[in-house]
Amino acid sequence: MNIEETAAATSSPTGTLLEVRVDRSRWLRGTGRYTGSMLKQRVSGHMCCMGFACRSAGHGDDQIHDIRSVQEMVRRRNVVAHKSLDAFVDPDSKAKQRYLHVDPRAHRPGDRIQPVAELIYGVNDDASIDDATRERHLKHLGLSAGIRFEFTGERLPPLGAEFAIRGSENPEWNPRARAPRCRATARTLDAATRTWGNEREVRLRPVQTAYGLAEAAAAMAYTLTREDNAAVRITLIGDAPDNVGETIGEVYAEA
Repeated sequence: MNIEETAAATSSPTGTLLEVRVDRSRWLRGTGRYTGSMLKQRVSGHMCCMGFACRSAGHGDDQIHDIRSVQEMVRRRNVVAHKSLDAFVDPDSKAKQRYLHVDPRAHRPGDRIQPVAELIYGVNDDASIDDATRERHLKHLGLSAGIRFEFTGERLPPLGAEFAIRGSENPEWNPRARAPRCRATARTLDAATRTWGNEREVRLRPVQTAYGLAEAAAAMAYTLTREDNAAVRITLIGDAPDNVGETIGEVYAEA
Protein backbone atom coordinates (compact mmCIF):
# COMPACT_ATOMS: atom_id res chain seq x y z
CA MET A 1 0.00 0.00 0.00
CA ASN A 2 1.51 3.38 -0.98
CA ILE A 3 1.57 6.57 1.09
CA GLU A 4 -1.63 8.05 -0.31
CA GLU A 5 -3.57 4.78 -0.02
CA THR A 6 -2.41 4.53 3.61
CA ALA A 7 -3.59 8.07 4.33
CA ALA A 8 -6.92 7.51 2.63
CA ALA A 9 -7.52 4.31 4.59
CA THR A 10 -6.70 5.90 7.95
CA SER A 11 -9.70 6.93 9.99
CA SER A 12 -9.68 10.29 11.69
CA PRO A 13 -8.10 10.23 15.19
CA THR A 14 -11.01 12.36 16.37
CA GLY A 15 -13.60 9.97 14.91
CA THR A 16 -15.50 12.78 13.15
CA LEU A 17 -14.37 14.57 9.99
CA LEU A 18 -14.68 18.32 9.58
CA GLU A 19 -16.10 18.96 6.11
CA VAL A 20 -14.22 21.82 4.43
CA ARG A 21 -14.99 23.25 0.99
CA VAL A 22 -12.11 25.24 -0.52
CA ASP A 23 -13.14 27.79 -3.16
CA ARG A 24 -10.28 27.74 -5.65
CA SER A 25 -10.96 31.32 -6.75
CA ARG A 26 -10.30 32.48 -3.14
CA TRP A 27 -7.54 30.01 -2.31
CA LEU A 28 -4.23 31.47 -1.10
CA ARG A 29 -1.51 28.93 -1.87
CA GLY A 30 1.94 28.36 -3.33
CA THR A 31 3.38 31.47 -1.69
CA GLY A 32 6.76 29.84 -1.09
CA ARG A 33 9.32 30.30 1.63
CA TYR A 34 9.66 34.09 1.22
CA THR A 35 6.19 35.20 2.24
CA GLY A 36 4.48 32.20 3.80
CA SER A 37 0.71 32.24 3.96
CA MET A 38 -2.17 33.57 6.03
CA LEU A 39 -5.32 31.93 7.27
CA LYS A 40 -7.04 34.91 5.65
CA GLN A 41 -5.65 38.02 3.99
CA ARG A 42 -7.45 41.10 5.25
CA VAL A 43 -7.30 43.05 1.96
CA SER A 44 -7.98 40.41 -0.70
CA GLY A 45 -10.09 38.04 1.39
CA HIS A 46 -8.11 35.03 0.13
CA MET A 47 -7.59 32.12 2.53
CA CYS A 48 -5.20 29.20 2.74
CA CYS A 49 -6.77 25.76 3.10
CA MET A 50 -6.69 26.07 6.90
CA GLY A 51 -8.41 29.44 6.73
CA PHE A 52 -11.31 27.66 5.05
CA ALA A 53 -11.09 24.97 7.74
CA CYS A 54 -11.26 27.55 10.53
CA ARG A 55 -14.32 29.16 8.95
CA SER A 56 -15.97 25.73 8.61
CA ALA A 57 -15.25 25.11 12.30
CA GLY A 58 -17.03 28.33 13.25
CA HIS A 59 -14.16 30.78 13.72
CA GLY A 60 -14.97 34.29 12.49
CA ASP A 61 -13.00 36.53 10.15
CA ASP A 62 -11.87 38.67 13.07
CA GLN A 63 -10.09 35.63 14.51
CA ILE A 64 -8.21 34.59 11.36
CA HIS A 65 -7.38 37.86 9.56
CA ASP A 66 -3.59 38.22 9.08
CA ILE A 67 -2.91 35.12 11.19
CA ARG A 68 -0.49 32.49 9.91
CA SER A 69 -1.66 29.35 11.75
CA VAL A 70 -4.25 27.90 14.10
CA GLN A 71 -1.62 27.93 16.85
CA GLU A 72 -1.03 31.65 16.28
CA MET A 73 -4.79 32.29 16.29
CA VAL A 74 -5.08 30.68 19.72
CA ARG A 75 -2.15 32.70 21.07
CA ARG A 76 -2.76 36.11 19.50
CA ARG A 77 -6.56 36.19 19.42
CA ASN A 78 -6.91 34.54 22.83
CA VAL A 79 -9.48 32.02 21.61
CA VAL A 80 -10.01 28.31 22.10
CA ALA A 81 -9.72 26.40 18.83
CA HIS A 82 -12.68 24.24 17.86
CA LYS A 83 -12.12 20.60 18.83
CA SER A 84 -12.04 19.59 15.16
CA LEU A 85 -8.75 21.53 14.85
CA ASP A 86 -7.03 19.61 17.64
CA ALA A 87 -4.17 18.45 15.38
CA PHE A 88 -3.16 22.09 14.79
CA VAL A 89 -2.86 23.17 18.44
CA ASP A 90 0.59 22.39 19.92
CA PRO A 91 1.32 20.07 16.96
CA ASP A 92 4.84 19.27 18.24
CA SER A 93 3.74 18.11 21.68
CA LYS A 94 4.00 14.46 22.74
CA ALA A 95 0.23 14.42 23.19
CA LYS A 96 -0.13 14.83 19.42
CA GLN A 97 1.95 11.78 18.40
CA ARG A 98 -1.15 10.23 16.81
CA TYR A 99 -1.11 13.00 14.23
CA LEU A 100 2.33 12.18 12.80
CA HIS A 101 2.40 11.49 9.05
CA VAL A 102 4.82 10.77 6.23
CA ASP A 103 5.55 13.71 3.92
CA PRO A 104 4.01 12.73 0.56
CA ARG A 105 6.49 14.99 -1.27
CA ALA A 106 9.59 13.26 0.10
CA HIS A 107 11.89 11.19 -2.11
CA ARG A 108 12.64 9.00 0.92
CA PRO A 109 9.30 8.91 2.79
CA GLY A 110 10.62 7.01 5.78
CA ASP A 111 12.92 9.91 6.65
CA ARG A 112 10.21 12.57 6.54
CA ILE A 113 7.71 11.84 9.31
CA GLN A 114 6.32 15.10 10.68
CA PRO A 115 3.26 16.48 12.47
CA VAL A 116 0.44 16.43 9.93
CA ALA A 117 -0.35 20.08 10.74
CA GLU A 118 3.10 21.18 9.56
CA LEU A 119 2.74 19.07 6.42
CA ILE A 120 -0.63 20.62 5.55
CA TYR A 121 0.74 24.15 5.94
CA GLY A 122 3.84 23.18 3.95
CA VAL A 123 1.96 21.59 1.06
CA ASN A 124 -0.44 24.53 0.86
CA ASP A 125 2.46 27.01 0.60
CA ASP A 126 4.87 24.90 -1.51
CA ALA A 127 5.78 26.92 -4.61
CA SER A 128 7.43 23.95 -6.33
CA ILE A 129 4.35 21.73 -6.88
CA ASP A 130 1.40 22.18 -9.22
CA ASP A 131 -2.11 22.72 -7.90
CA ALA A 132 -3.44 19.30 -8.94
CA THR A 133 -0.68 17.67 -6.86
CA ARG A 134 -1.30 20.13 -4.03
CA GLU A 135 -4.99 19.25 -3.88
CA ARG A 136 -4.31 15.51 -3.97
CA HIS A 137 -1.81 15.71 -1.08
CA LEU A 138 -4.06 17.96 1.01
CA LYS A 139 -7.01 15.62 0.63
CA HIS A 140 -5.00 12.68 1.96
CA LEU A 141 -3.22 14.60 4.71
CA GLY A 142 -6.49 16.19 5.80
CA LEU A 143 -8.03 12.82 6.57
CA SER A 144 -5.27 12.13 9.09
CA ALA A 145 -6.00 15.47 10.78
CA GLY A 146 -9.76 14.94 10.91
CA ILE A 147 -10.55 17.12 7.89
CA ARG A 148 -12.16 16.23 4.59
CA PHE A 149 -11.08 18.82 2.02
CA GLU A 150 -13.17 19.39 -1.11
CA PHE A 151 -11.97 21.79 -3.81
CA THR A 152 -14.52 23.60 -5.95
CA GLY A 153 -14.70 26.34 -8.57
CA GLU A 154 -12.20 27.68 -11.10
CA ARG A 155 -8.52 27.42 -10.27
CA LEU A 156 -6.97 30.89 -10.74
CA PRO A 157 -3.26 31.78 -10.74
CA PRO A 158 -1.81 32.85 -7.38
CA LEU A 159 -2.22 36.45 -6.26
CA GLY A 160 0.17 38.87 -7.93
CA ALA A 161 2.13 39.91 -4.85
CA GLU A 162 3.04 36.35 -3.95
CA PHE A 163 3.78 35.45 -7.54
CA ALA A 164 6.18 38.38 -7.87
CA ILE A 165 8.27 37.05 -5.00
CA ARG A 166 8.07 33.46 -6.23
CA GLY A 167 9.26 34.64 -9.63
CA SER A 168 12.56 35.75 -8.16
CA GLU A 169 13.36 32.10 -7.38
CA ASN A 170 13.49 31.34 -11.10
CA PRO A 171 16.86 32.34 -12.64
CA GLU A 172 15.12 33.17 -15.91
CA TRP A 173 13.54 36.16 -14.15
CA ASN A 174 16.82 37.61 -12.90
CA PRO A 175 17.29 41.07 -14.49
CA ARG A 176 21.02 40.88 -13.87
CA ALA A 177 21.11 38.17 -16.50
CA ARG A 178 19.65 38.59 -20.00
CA ALA A 179 15.92 39.19 -19.48
CA PRO A 180 13.68 36.65 -21.24
CA ARG A 181 11.96 38.01 -24.33
CA CYS A 182 8.21 37.88 -23.87
CA ARG A 183 4.94 39.58 -24.60
CA ALA A 184 2.06 39.97 -22.16
CA THR A 185 -1.68 39.64 -22.56
CA ALA A 186 -4.32 40.71 -20.07
CA ARG A 187 -7.91 39.68 -19.35
CA THR A 188 -10.06 41.69 -16.98
CA LEU A 189 -13.06 40.64 -14.92
CA ASP A 190 -15.91 43.14 -15.20
CA ALA A 191 -17.09 44.23 -11.75
CA ALA A 192 -20.74 44.52 -12.77
CA THR A 193 -21.24 41.38 -14.88
CA ARG A 194 -18.55 39.18 -13.26
CA THR A 195 -17.48 37.98 -16.72
CA TRP A 196 -13.96 37.81 -18.19
CA GLY A 197 -13.24 40.04 -21.17
CA ASN A 198 -11.23 39.11 -24.25
CA GLU A 199 -7.45 38.90 -24.12
CA ARG A 200 -5.59 42.03 -25.14
CA GLU A 201 -1.89 42.67 -25.43
CA VAL A 202 -0.24 44.94 -22.85
CA ARG A 203 3.28 46.37 -22.69
CA LEU A 204 5.40 45.79 -19.62
CA ARG A 205 8.44 47.79 -18.61
CA PRO A 206 10.52 45.46 -16.44
CA VAL A 207 11.68 47.18 -13.29
CA GLN A 208 15.31 46.88 -12.32
CA THR A 209 14.86 45.06 -9.04
CA ALA A 210 15.45 41.53 -7.86
CA TYR A 211 12.02 40.58 -9.20
CA GLY A 212 12.30 41.85 -12.79
CA LEU A 213 9.44 40.89 -15.09
CA ALA A 214 7.46 39.21 -12.33
CA GLU A 215 7.19 42.44 -10.36
CA ALA A 216 6.42 44.43 -13.50
CA ALA A 217 3.56 42.04 -14.32
CA ALA A 218 2.23 42.23 -10.77
CA ALA A 219 2.37 46.03 -10.86
CA MET A 220 0.53 46.10 -14.19
CA ALA A 221 -2.17 43.76 -12.85
CA TYR A 222 -2.58 45.94 -9.74
CA THR A 223 -2.88 49.07 -11.90
CA LEU A 224 -5.57 47.52 -14.07
CA THR A 225 -7.63 46.53 -11.02
CA ARG A 226 -7.86 50.23 -10.14
CA GLU A 227 -9.73 50.86 -13.40
CA ASP A 228 -13.09 49.46 -12.26
CA ASN A 229 -12.03 45.89 -12.93
CA ALA A 230 -12.91 43.29 -10.31
CA ALA A 231 -9.84 41.21 -11.17
CA VAL A 232 -7.06 40.92 -13.75
CA ARG A 233 -5.12 38.00 -15.19
CA ILE A 234 -1.85 38.71 -17.00
CA THR A 235 -0.12 35.97 -18.98
CA LEU A 236 3.52 36.26 -19.99
CA ILE A 237 4.15 34.50 -23.30
CA GLY A 238 7.62 33.57 -24.49
CA ASP A 239 8.92 35.40 -27.55
CA ALA A 240 12.46 34.00 -27.74
CA PRO A 241 13.44 31.33 -30.29
CA ASP A 242 13.38 28.58 -27.66
CA ASN A 243 10.06 29.52 -26.01
CA VAL A 244 7.84 31.17 -28.64
CA GLY A 245 4.20 30.90 -27.61
CA GLU A 246 5.02 29.23 -24.29
CA THR A 247 3.40 30.56 -21.11
CA ILE A 248 6.31 31.51 -18.85
CA GLY A 249 4.30 33.05 -16.05
CA GLU A 250 0.88 34.23 -14.88
CA VAL A 251 -0.23 36.90 -12.45
CA TYR A 252 -3.67 37.27 -10.87
CA ALA A 253 -4.76 40.34 -8.92
CA GLU A 254 -8.05 41.43 -7.33
CA ALA A 255 -9.41 44.87 -6.58
